[in-house]
Amino acid sequence: KPDVDFVIEAYTGEVVDRWWGKLAIAVDGIKAKKNIPIFRDHIRNQVVGFSKDTWKDGSFFVSGKFSGATPHAQEVKALALEGFPWQASIGVMPVKILSIEKDAEHEVNGKKLKGPAEVWLQSKVIETSFVPFGADSNTTISVFSVEEMEQPAKEEKQQMEITADFLKKNHPEIVAALIAEAVTAAGLTEKHPGL
Repeated sequence: KPDVDFVIEAYTGEVVDRWWGKLAIAVDGIKAKKNIPIFRDHIRNQVVGFSKDTWKDGSFFVSGKFSGATPHAQEVKALALEGFPWQASIGVMPVKILSIEKDAEHEVNGKKLKGPAEVWLQSKVIETSFVPFGADSNTTISVFSVEEMEQPAKEEKQQMEITADFLKKNHPEIVAALIAEAVTAAGLTEKHPGL
């Protein structure tokens, strides 16, 4: 059983519009502790849970646990399990900023960004929030129900050994096709006595 309740794709590297203009955060320049707070709408007294891990793989990801102590966590989790389309938003502080002048270009996260804009080359994520509308609308949140978390164990029990006898009994058409392919590859005819 996984030791997390959710996995969040918290920032996909997209350019976002802020009140001062366009902003892109370089994903490879993001730093974050493994254990950060998870809030609702960036409000510190609306604790949803905490992260168990953070990592970068094209996007910035967070996995974590819901709090068992707050009504915000219970409501966010219940809404997610009903199908509410939560998005994510990161609480992030810039460490190194690049200002792109009007009509100048800079590549960030594999895309060209045209100025005027700002690129946060290095930044620090201090929290992640469940939000109805993220600045980066491509963010996703996967919340696992108890059934889903137990699924891998069930699947392991259902694994079967596929043997030649199993194929002959249950899928004779596959066996016939394999024999025909082997015969052709060996340059033999199907009437060859060796078969």
